[in-house]
Amino acid sequence: MTKFFSAALVALCFATLAQAVEPLPYTHELEVVLDDFDGDWCWFHPRATAIPAAVVGEDSAALMTLQKWFLSASDYFSGLSTVTREGGGAWSAPQEVPELAWRDEADGITVGVCDFTPGWHPQTGRVLGIGHTVRYKDGHERHVLDVYSPENGGSGLPVIFWIHGGGWQAGDKSD
Repeated sequence: MTKFFSAALVALCFATLAQAVEPLPYTHELEVVLDDFDGDWCWFHPRATAIPAAVVGEDSAALMTLQKWFLSASDYFSGLSTVTREGGGAWSAPQEVPELAWRDEADGITVGVCDFTPGWHPQTGRVLGIGHTVRYKDGHERHVLDVYSPENGGSGLPVIFWIHGGGWQAGDKSD
């Protein structure tokens, strides 16, 4: 009897969802936002989010994050920049985000942001982002691993490895 009620509940949920969801009309366009390739670097990792209008009937906006990829090395990116667009207007010029720029640490380590993805967070009315940091040592010849652990120590806790699929086109993983 329990299986019958479970199956009936699942069927009711699917039927309700099927009735409530209508496809939204949309258009798709291919657009070149920036064309700044100069042989030394190019824009890379574009990730965008829509920002809904504050008032119904007004235009929404869009924000895209991107980074410069320095072609002299594999997987070597700048700090984060953004471009924005209001409604159907033109994209703005890239603006660096100082809080997410490269920063130097001790022992020749440079910290950068990587794989940053923005998203609209309706509960706070802000754009939030997820991503991770990458550390470059002595320029960009060697990458080092980020290990995050609780300040109070702890033991037997799970470990998360974020492995970027950069391809190891140059350098050596043992460095």
